[in-house]
Amino acid sequence: MNKLIILDTNVLISAAMFKKSAIRQLFDDVRENHTIVSSDDCFAELAEVISRPKFAKYTDANEISLFLKSFEETALFVSTTQKITICRDPKDNKFLELAFTSEAHYLITGDQDLLVLHSFGSTQILAPAEFLTLL
Repeated sequence: MNKLIILDTNVLISAAMFKKSAIRQLFDDVRENHTIVSSDDCFAELAEVISRPKFAKYTDANEISLFLKSFEETALFVSTTQKITICRDPKDNKFLELAFTSEAHYLITGDQDLLVLHSFGSTQILAPAEFLTLL
């Protein structure tokens, strides 16, 4: 069954940088069998963070550009409708806003500020390893 899934920035960067990793397998499986949900705010953060010089040692600018383009073409972009301010890291509220608006089934993250919530509305918040056991 097709699920709506949010992959946070750290998961997406790992998938882009490490093509033979479990995170990349997770990303590829989600892209092929489910619907990745994003928002303009989440995508803007991804594009900014992934372009930082510290990631240049893992991949080149062309690969980053191709990853972003592919992500943008395959993800379902949702305009968030509700401001959320419950996360202990305010920068992560955009993922909760996306979860609320899209009614995503899962938010996959390595971020402890989100993982401590366990769920938000109908969205389960899971670490990548936890989600992999569900696949």
